[in-house]
Amino acid sequence: MGIKTKFGVVIAADTLGSYGSLARFRDVSRLMRVNDSTIVGGFGDYADYQHIMKLLQQQTIDDKVIGKS
Repeated sequence: MGIKTKFGVVIAADTLGSYGSLARFRDVSRLMRVNDSTIVGGFGDYADYQHIMKLLQQQTIDDKVIGKS
């Protein structure tokens, strides 16, 4: 969930880590800072969130290597 205010943006996500129907981990982060202007929050199956975060991390590395950021 994100809320825009006159001072900036507030973003929140749950901390439940589930794989399929197994809700096992109760203290996992689902927010990731991508760069100075982007934060990603996830929900649902934690494995899906992990996969998307790995893709974003690799894209960030690729952008730095070719000089996009």
